[in-house]
Amino acid sequence: MKERHKKWLLIGTAALLMTAVLLPVAAGGQGGGGAKVVEIRFGHMWTEGQSEADDRAVAILKQVEADNPGMKLIQEVVPGDEMRNKIRVDVAANNAPDMWQFWAGGVLADYVQKGILLDMSKYLALSKKVKKSDIPQGTWDSCTFDGVVRAYPRNISVGIFAANSEIFKKYGWAYPKTWAEFLPMGKKFDAQGVASSNIGSKGGNPSHFWYGDLVCQYEAGVTATDTIGETLDFTQRPFVKAAEYCDQMRAAGLFPKDVMANGDWNPSIAFYDQGNVAFCYTFAWCFNLMSPSIIEKTEIIPIPRLPDGERDTRTFIQGTTNDAYCIQGKSFDDPAKQAYLVALLDAVAWDIGLMEAQLGTIVSVNNRLMKEVDLEEIEDKMMVKALKYRIANNVSGSPMIWQELPNNKLQFDYQAALDELWAGAITPQECIDKIQKSMNEFK
Repeated sequence: MKERHKKWLLIGTAALLMTAVLLPVAAGGQGGGGAKVVEIRFGHMWTEGQSEADDRAVAILKQVEADNPGMKLIQEVVPGDEMRNKIRVDVAANNAPDMWQFWAGGVLADYVQKGILLDMSKYLALSKKVKKSDIPQGTWDSCTFDGVVRAYPRNISVGIFAANSEIFKKYGWAYPKTWAEFLPMGKKFDAQGVASSNIGSKGGNPSHFWYGDLVCQYEAGVTATDTIGETLDFTQRPFVKAAEYCDQMRAAGLFPKDVMANGDWNPSIAFYDQGNVAFCYTFAWCFNLMSPSIIEKTEIIPIPRLPDGERDTRTFIQGTTNDAYCIQGKSFDDPAKQAYLVALLDAVAWDIGLMEAQLGTIVSVNNRLMKEVDLEEIEDKMMVKALKYRIANNVSGSPMIWQELPNNKLQFDYQAALDELWAGAITPQECIDKIQKSMNEFK
């Protein structure tokens, strides 16, 4: 892959233009007159009944199917990180979906090497909705292998570190700005029966993002993260120091008492949402799970600065291009499926993307699409807070370790080691050694 962008432009505020959902009708393989119906399997994460955004996305998918009577759309719904397991198993069984929602970066590498993924220039040449120029080159780079774009990038990770302002006002405490101010707060909260944070760890979530944010407080940490897929050296100082600081947090009581039960995305935000947790660390895919009352109390603040941290934590947080859509090359080259796949990805990339951006579920990487969104009209008020903070502080997205790792096994091993570190089952050095052992095996 080419080198990642270091800086990610979020959005430019423009007047909201409500556009009708335009769904192209596939040109070939149409139904009617006894023509054969073509099955298109699409693996995605929108669960009907889960949220307004999910319901609207599923409705758009159903409309795509209705507008293309020759196509039978089979929706294979898999939440969150379970999609990684599904695709790994499906590919091993020679049963990959025709199209699926996935992630950008190294997570794609295994499937590039297996020759599964489409050269996206073929789709872009036929698309009626999107152009390559709509998306910054640095974003395309996150899905590019050996000069070929192998996935369609979807959104930018929008993360926050925040505090429940009501708790701090109640006890007359100031928000910590330094590590020295941060660590003692664990005991102070515990004495008042307040949980310190929602930063648990189950399957490495959300712990690996937090760990990455500590790594990236060092200038060398940014470089080490950007190049980890090439160096495969996890013994570099920023990785070691971040593990030690995470262990300090554990010892100080700054993680949930049960890091597994309150780990992963939905449980961690549900834990914060109950109102008796001081700090919240989360990302945009959880904003719609926050209640209006907790959003009102939530104030975004910088991550406390490490004693030897070099970068201003007001100006960065984890997050570059996060999700992407993949098409199986063999499916796209099938004349019976090609037009349907173009119509499907057009609707997903533009119609669903615009809907989600207007709701505040995502920030699309498509600059032309984001010009259709008025910041003040975004429905998710936590997203509005997050974007205003980012704009006011000129926040950039830091590279993410898991995304730079060159295959799925390394990613799983990395995140599993953090689960053990968070639980106090291994020392910081043992954590580093476990991850390095996995990298040595990969070499």
